[in-house]
Amino acid sequence: MKKTLRLIVGLSGIVHASDLLAEVADGTVTRLSPTEVQLRWTGATQVDVLRRSYDRSVPEQCLVTSHNNSSLLVKDDGIPALYVIRDVTDGSQIVASERIVPLTQGSNFRDVGGYRTSDGKRVRWGMIFRSGGQPQLSDRDLEIVKSLKLRRIIDLRSREERSIAPTRIDEVPYEAVGYSFTTLVPAGTPTPASGGVYNGFASLLAPHLRIITRNILSGETPLVFNCSAGQDRTGFVAAILLAAIGVERDDIERDYLASTGFRQPQYEMPALDPQTVSADSVAMFFARAQQSPDWLRPKPLVTSSGEPLIRIAMRDVEARWGSVENYLKAEVGLSDSELQRLRAILSD
Repeated sequence: MKKTLRLIVGLSGIVHASDLLAEVADGTVTRLSPTEVQLRWTGATQVDVLRRSYDRSVPEQCLVTSHNNSSLLVKDDGIPALYVIRDVTDGSQIVASERIVPLTQGSNFRDVGGYRTSDGKRVRWGMIFRSGGQPQLSDRDLEIVKSLKLRRIIDLRSREERSIAPTRIDEVPYEAVGYSFTTLVPAGTPTPASGGVYNGFASLLAPHLRIITRNILSGETPLVFNCSAGQDRTGFVAAILLAAIGVERDDIERDYLASTGFRQPQYEMPALDPQTVSADSVAMFFARAQQSPDWLRPKPLVTSSGEPLIRIAMRDVEARWGSVENYLKAEVGLSDSELQRLRAILSD
């Protein structure tokens, strides 16, 4: 009897099926060093392992044949790739890849694909990415980002943040919405990660969601959206998109909470000297934050009772519009047919 392949989504990597009746199961890819990844899988006694380029422009390369172990160390050049694990006995296969894009001076740059949807499909891998700010990407990081073949960057940050820390990614069409950081964090209020601003995300970020969904429906993918930390505003947008596709709430929250481990705050904003930026209130806000001993230690995105902060924003959406779908219709302007097309484009 054939086994049904289960989709496994972990923090180190994701897997999706090319054959729903595959014998191979449970695959992950974990980066061990800048030049080595480890593949793991279960459910097959003999496999062929192949590597294909992320943009699929290079023919598949066979790494091993009839491999009879459940793991494999693979040397690479640090460029993200897809690894095909194919059962020798029946030809069924899975495709695995790293969840996080391996940037040395980036923060929280990762794929949003791979999650199972309520109708048994999966979010397409390599279509939408989420990230923190990109002002300090190294030249090598820029090569890695270029390999993703991005067609759009949608910046969720305020105009002040974009001025202080402009992205280093060039030659990719860039879109943003002009609003002030004081709209997000009025003077004297807590930081966004405190949860106090989550009730306002649905209104604040509706224009950005219009841009993102318009690009997806127009075929302008892959795309990446980001804020400064890649966790609060970016987390809300990712949650809305995943919910629209039909991803279960547990997986949405798991993706949201993963930001704490994936952030590198030292690369999200350039070092700011309080004495030299004192005339700029927003720059001063970040300069003071950088003086905190906790600046480099991201806090878990939960309330004092342990509830994920994203629930605050999702409850607000459901209380005001009844559902994510109604919100996308009323505030983002999507029709029923466009919602169907969005799901079809982003899942298979």
